[in-house]
Amino acid sequence: MSCVAAPIFGPSGEVAAALSVTGPTALVRADRAGPAVRLAAAAASRAYSARR
Repeated sequence: MSCVAAPIFGPSGEVAAALSVTGPTALVRADRAGPAVRLAAAAASRAYSARR
């Protein structure tokens, strides 16, 4: 099993949540999943901050 995670930041820059993907190592490769998870977490951070 492999896991890739990234923080989701709140309006004040504090970590408010996290986003992660977990799966079989053969399918979840950090070099491929990492950028996608970071991009999704950054989008979630922007959306969360905009709602406050």
